[in-house]
Amino acid sequence: MPDPIRVALVDDSESYRAEVGGLLEAQPGFRLVAACADGREAVASLPALLPDVVFVDLNLPDLSGVEVVRELHLQLSEARLIILTIDHNGRRLIEALAAGAIGYLVKTTAPDRLLEAVGEAMDGGSPISSNVARLLTERFHQTAETTALAGSLTDRERRMLGLFASGRRVKEVADELHVSVHTVRAAVRVLYRKLQAHSLAEAVAKFQGR
Repeated sequence: MPDPIRVALVDDSESYRAEVGGLLEAQPGFRLVAACADGREAVASLPALLPDVVFVDLNLPDLSGVEVVRELHLQLSEARLIILTIDHNGRRLIEALAAGAIGYLVKTTAPDRLLEAVGEAMDGGSPISSNVARLLTERFHQTAETTALAGSLTDRERRMLGLFASGRRVKEVADELHVSVHTVRAAVRVLYRKLQAHSLAEAVAKFQGR
């Protein structure tokens, strides 16, 4: 039996921590390793716990969610950091992605989708709520530079980004293109460089906003 996915939550709402924590602990294959009430607690305790996935509230009472993501990204380079919030501020969203977040979900996300997002993150994907994806697209539509960046993509890279934009995961993209998962992940790293993106979600948004 594979080891459970180690998940941590950083949120100042006690009721929300209890809700998400209870959801994770009730599911086989998941283990809640920490539920931190603020950013300083998270930065101090999570590096020693080595979580695989960390949900971070953007609006914390001490350090901002962006600061927490930035610090955890430095100390836990392998952890998948996902913003989980009610905040749809486009600028802060971009800052969080640039700081190291790989996904962005709203707090009204259904429980089954939240669990799915953990698996998606572990598989190399970027879980992102549809309304947030639209916000990202609108944001990059305003940037003329995006067109020039996307113009450097090959047909295969465009097809790959189109598949990711439609919700496909890494393995599904590999199957669709008849290549290995390793090849897809290597191609994604190239896309990061070409699109000047820090995550797959940001790369997809720039592609859609071309």
